[in-house]
Amino acid sequence: MKDYTKLTLEDLVKLAQTAKHKRLTDSIFEEIVKRMETKIWQVVHGFYAKGSTADDIYQEALLILHTKAIPRYKPPHPFTPFAMLLIRRRMINLVKYTELKNVLVLNTSTSLDANHSVNDDSCSLADIFSTSGTVLDNLQGQEYYHLLFKRLFSVLTKFEREVFLLRAQNRKLAEILKKLNEGQQGKYNYKHVDNAMCNIKNKAKIVLKEHDIEYA
Repeated sequence: MKDYTKLTLEDLVKLAQTAKHKRLTDSIFEEIVKRMETKIWQVVHGFYAKGSTADDIYQEALLILHTKAIPRYKPPHPFTPFAMLLIRRRMINLVKYTELKNVLVLNTSTSLDANHSVNDDSCSLADIFSTSGTVLDNLQGQEYYHLLFKRLFSVLTKFEREVFLLRAQNRKLAEILKKLNEGQQGKYNYKHVDNAMCNIKNKAKIVLKEHDIEYA
């Protein structure tokens, strides 16, 4: 392995930017990581994303280092503060997205032509709120997410708001439909609910984008 001990971190980054052989690029990257490992772990331990381990987040940080920080670096500024800024930004986005997808994002949608039974709670309408406790409980304790909820709520129609709030209380589909039809003489069916949830999904994406949160 080549000896890089006499090179500064900035020299290593410039060398990585111009290296043409993968083996050389990999060895330089290993040296950069070795020098920055402690600082990266310090940042990683400051974040928690539900469903991810510290190792997962660390690997995400290395990906940003390799694909964003090194290619974008321009001297004469120090490399470490620049790289750590990009890593922190990605960590913040990662945590925001991981939390918000349990609050705002519908991951799947049922086919409008699917056969539904009022007693069938396994149908594939989006299960957007997979949290412990209800989403509304979670929102009340998190001011940032509460503000995002209010922003989403402001762009929903009256019917979409009703669907959103019922689903946010972890109500099952049959319960949602029954509640919507109270005093309405069977006005609504599963297709109405599905359309509303699809609209909520699309509007949620816009809200996330407004707040510069990546949507996977």
